Amino acid sequence: MPGLQEVAFRADKRFIGLGLFNAGSSHDPGLPFSVLHEAQQAGLLFVALAPDGRAVGLATCRIDAAPGPFGLEVCLDQLSVEPEHGRIGLGGALLAAVYERARDHPSQLSGVWLSTFRKIAWNGPFYRRHGFFEVPRQKLSDYQLNVEDWQRASMDVSLRCFMRRPIKRRFSLRLPIR
Repeated sequence: MPGLQEVAFRADKRFIGLGLFNAGSSHDPGLPFSVLHEAQQAGLLFVALAPDGRAVGLATCRIDAAPGPFGLEVCLDQLSVEPEHGRIGLGGALLAAVYERARDHPSQLSGVWLSTFRKIAWNGPFYRRHGFFEVPRQKLSDYQLNVEDWQRASMDVSLRCFMRRPIKRRFSLRLPIR
């Protein structure tokens, strides 16, 4: 777990100096152990390993406590790839693993959602390329609005958005039908 916290810390350092966080805010790059532990216990912690076995990327998720306007969904809390291992498909592979787990989850989840910076290349545009779309404010759940209130203390939330990717169910065919 400490190695995973380091991955998140190194990835989050890319945001420093971009003017995204409020002056004097207590933004602390990194990922709390409790978030990692809860995701691991729920089977919603995904790790990308380098050839030497060292963790270089991760995704942590949780299932919403209550259904929102789209039903019960997975929240992608964090997707991090160490910058020196970026742009080789690890983020996309982690995102695909999250989506597959959500699609195959026994709770019949309706999608995956996240909160991200709208225009930062490795945020909003990255997720759009992977099938996510921005959720209009009137469709946000009470929980998502609370997340936005929490974020407001440390960052300009006008630069952020909520995005989701609906789950597409697999169908099976039995042919011929007589």
